[in-house]
Amino acid sequence: MNRGVRLRSLAANEAWAKGLDADPESMEWMTAMLIAQVCSFSAQLERQAIARRTRAGLAQARAEGKRLGRPLSLDEEQMTAIHQDLTENMTVAAIGKKYGIPRTTLRDNLERANAQRE
Repeated sequence: MNRGVRLRSLAANEAWAKGLDADPESMEWMTAMLIAQVCSFSAQLERQAIARRTRAGLAQARAEGKRLGRPLSLDEEQMTAIHQDLTENMTVAAIGKKYGIPRTTLRDNLERANAQRE
């Protein structure tokens, strides 16, 4: 079935790229398609291997107790002072102004700090 679609390769001097322009019934075309399929399969295997290694590395880091993700913008001393300010009924907006950070950043840091403690 010829749909008039052709593949043009920048590496037109390579035999397998030339084969893709050949007649679909020819041995050149079949060889080129086989090479393309092998390359595709190899790339798929490599993507799977990368994903597997990434998952294993993340699991190992978690098992070692390492903190993953973006670091908190406030240090432990500041977080302790902020918790003290909250117990004194200071508003989140006022605490944000005191430390020069937006309310949303302060809330995110509080949520992440609470999640770490649990």
